[in-house]
Formats: sequence, structure tokens, C-alpha cells
Amino acid sequence: MAKSNLEIMWNGDDVQIKMRNTVKKSLLQTALALQAQAVALCQVDSGNLRGSIMVKLKTEDGIQKIDSPDVGRKTDDSDLTEPQENETAHVGSACVYAAAQEFGLEEFGKPNYQFHPYLRPSYDLLSGESLTIFEKNGRVEFKKYFDYKPGDKAEK
Repeated sequence: MAKSNLEIMWNGDDVQIKMRNTVKKSLLQTALALQAQAVALCQVDSGNLRGSIMVKLKTEDGIQKIDSPDVGRKTDDSDLTEPQENETAHVGSACVYAAAQEFGLEEFGKPNYQFHPYLRPSYDLLSGESLTIFEKNGRVEFKKYFDYKPGDKAEK
């Protein structure tokens, strides 16, 4: 009669930590990619709008603010709204004419104000990228589980 051994390892706490790390890292990388794409697509007159495109990221560690990579410009003093929920990122600008640039509003004394969307097209261009980023980060975080072979010693 064949004899078999069965070993059960519970790694739930480690898996939860690794999943939180994966989500935080992926969210930050996706938000930074969206910010960079928006800066690249932003129509430039004075550079204030492009210089004000920022990221605000909220995780269990707190709020993180990342200013525009277009650092040589004077930015608008207003601030982007803070995310209310953990694991949330806001990407955009609180510049007074940001919405007019994105959606084309007839305000600001310019009756034929042309709209030049920069956030929505950036989101569209990167729509599949966030899953790729998440997958890559997950593979790095969970590498020891992907590489596990029966008979390997359990790590403590």
C-alpha cells in the first residue's frame, strides 16, 4: 500500500501583505503613467496647466502628493481634491481653466474657446496598461509562491 505525506502551509497573513503591496505599488505606477501622458497631451500656452497636473494618492499609509514632472513651470496655487477612500488616486489639475481645456467651456472671456482634452485621451491610451502593471507587480510580490515546488522547505 502506498504511503503519502501531506503538508499544509497557511500563508494568509503574508499573502494579504503582499496583495496590499501589489495594489499600492500598481496604483502609484498607474497614476504616474496617467499623469505623464496627460502632461504630454496637454495643450500649452503659458505652461501653467501642464505644470499643475498632479497626483494625489491615498493609501492606509496616508496621502501622497506628486507634483507635475514639468517642474520648470510656475504652477497654480490651488490644490487637487484629496481622495476620500484608501487605495484611490486622483490625477488632474485644480487650475481654474482646467475644465474648460478638457471639456470646452465658453468662459474666461473667450467665446470660441477651443477644447483640447488631455485627461480623457490619456486614460483611454492607458486603459489596458493598469492590468499589465498590476500583473507585473503581482508576479514580483508573489514570486516565491510561483517558484514553489513540492518538497521545498516552508519559509517562516
